[in-house]
Amino acid sequence: SRTIKLNDEALAMCRILGLVEKLDRRPAELDSVDIRAAIVVRELMKAPELIIVERPEMVVGQKHYRLFGDVLQDKVPIVYYADDRTFLQDLNTRAFTIQGSLITAGTFINDV
Repeated sequence: SRTIKLNDEALAMCRILGLVEKLDRRPAELDSVDIRAAIVVRELMKAPELIIVERPEMVVGQKHYRLFGDVLQDKVPIVYYADDRTFLQDLNTRAFTIQGSLITAGTFINDV
């Protein structure tokens, strides 16, 4: 068994994503959702100033997509591109429309 040392923040994210009991496994022993979740945790530990996520519901799987709202929303600005309108309505605070090279700021979602 391997010894894994994580700081409290990384360990908390691993707990949310169901990775704690899998930390001693090799990548080949994990499914694709767990691998993507581990990559998310690794990248978040680099303290990004902005996160851009395409189809976040697929990045960490449907059952963990709340990670973006529950854990990250107050810590770092996140730009989502998602096909799932429910996801966008649940997590976004402001909508923008992109048509060609034009970006139009929308209303705050909570004001609608």
